[in-house]
Amino acid sequence: MKRSLVLILAVILVASLFAGCGQGGGTTAGAILYYAYDQEPYLTLDPSVENSNGVCVLQNVYETLTRYNDQTGEVEPYLATSWTHNDEGTVWDFTLREDVNFHDGTKMNANAVKKSIDRTIRLGKGASFIWANIENIEVVSDYVVRFNCSSPTSVDLLASAAYAAYIMSESACDRDSDWFNSEEGNDGGSGPYVVKSLVTGDQVIITAYDGYWREWKENSYKTVVIKKYMESGTRRQLLETGDAQISYNFSTTDIAALKSNEKVDVKYVNTYNNILLFFNSEKQPCSNEEFRKALAYSFPYEEVISGVLENRGQLSHGLVTPGLWGYDENCTQYEFNLDKARECLEKSGIDASTIKLEFPIQSGITEYKDFAQLWQTYLKEIGINIEIRERSWDAHIEHARATRPEDRQDVFVMIWWPDCADPASWFQSMVHSQEHPSFNLSYIKNPEWDAKIEEAMRLTATNRARAEELYKEVQKGVLDGAYMVPIYDQVITYVVSKEIEGFYYNPAYPNSTLYFNITHK
Repeated sequence: MKRSLVLILAVILVASLFAGCGQGGGTTAGAILYYAYDQEPYLTLDPSVENSNGVCVLQNVYETLTRYNDQTGEVEPYLATSWTHNDEGTVWDFTLREDVNFHDGTKMNANAVKKSIDRTIRLGKGASFIWANIENIEVVSDYVVRFNCSSPTSVDLLASAAYAAYIMSESACDRDSDWFNSEEGNDGGSGPYVVKSLVTGDQVIITAYDGYWREWKENSYKTVVIKKYMESGTRRQLLETGDAQISYNFSTTDIAALKSNEKVDVKYVNTYNNILLFFNSEKQPCSNEEFRKALAYSFPYEEVISGVLENRGQLSHGLVTPGLWGYDENCTQYEFNLDKARECLEKSGIDASTIKLEFPIQSGITEYKDFAQLWQTYLKEIGINIEIRERSWDAHIEHARATRPEDRQDVFVMIWWPDCADPASWFQSMVHSQEHPSFNLSYIKNPEWDAKIEEAMRLTATNRARAEELYKEVQKGVLDGAYMVPIYDQVITYVVSKEIEGFYYNPAYPNSTLYFNITHK
């Protein structure tokens, strides 16, 4: 395996020295950054459509108007230098940089911004729904673009999204998805790297763009290879031999071995992802609040994190995860306490011996199965029987969206992450009333909370502090009533070679890092 990898790297190096000659002025010729990815590195490289793994490529080839800083919780300038909005938050003007060229040599300007977002909205795929409130986009001048919204909208947050917010050249906007996915390598970005070549479902090679608007460092990486290696042991071996510099998502055995390796750093990075249990509030027995609380107190949170996850998770405090505005560390958090669970069960007045709960889980996710079986054991101790059923995701979600509440499951489990750095993703999707359930899988119908969520969404553009207060109030009500329970926040394990510097994981941009910021020693 190592011998074949060396041959691959040699071919890439030769190709980059000849075909990429002259690109990436100021970078060290021949330097290759190798990212051993645990799955397909992209589903599509069409920036209007991709809503999955491909962010690890797109974040380095394309750019957005703004970027979310997870350290400060603020939106910062990127392709836009500044922005303003009217008092209602319905009209937003973005002033653009004037020194940015796309990879095809054309200027990044207001026409390109309008055409890019219009294309994404028109295609209606991926995360294009984030632009639902945009009525139209106007070109005010060469470097000022205006977004007109149907209601108050935080366009600055939307413009920083990891998906559906990328700006591309006008010529690329006229291309179809097949063009972006050509194995010869095509793109329409303005970022520090260009797509050099693809191997469908397996590998992406990107190389430095010499016309980039920021200055390259002498020891920056001119070539980045992102390649699929599904086996944890294979990724570990690549890091140990120095043939890869970045990888993530390892088995416990491999993590233990890598921790003892002086050539690499093991990094536990927080994410905006959390795993939640949803209780069917429209169906007995989970329509009973005290029964729901009995379930919440019976779940072994810390044992799951330390045992099942082996510390690749942290205790949740509310629906919103740490590092994102709207997070409340003082929010209700249930603890594992079987005495309290028995007390709540008694208060519920429900005879547990007469019921069997249905708990379907998504097939193929080992940790779900493991914590479900552990929880099943503790539920038996308080007299509650729960049946675990594995289903494909399609069958899992179809069952949860059945028309009649009695045809749905009692307990549902799912991972969630926001579409952009906005807590509305949790509240609008999972708490706000829905006539036909989509992701409100506790089936909550609370007009007071609906009004607060809607007000918070309106105020996000003009009074974020008040919006945050409203979200915290709704969050407290949801958790006090045990409609749903966040059981842990996901932690990802990255392993990074000590031969590089500048690696940073921003949870607003899943499974990706900015290779431009990485240098070799």
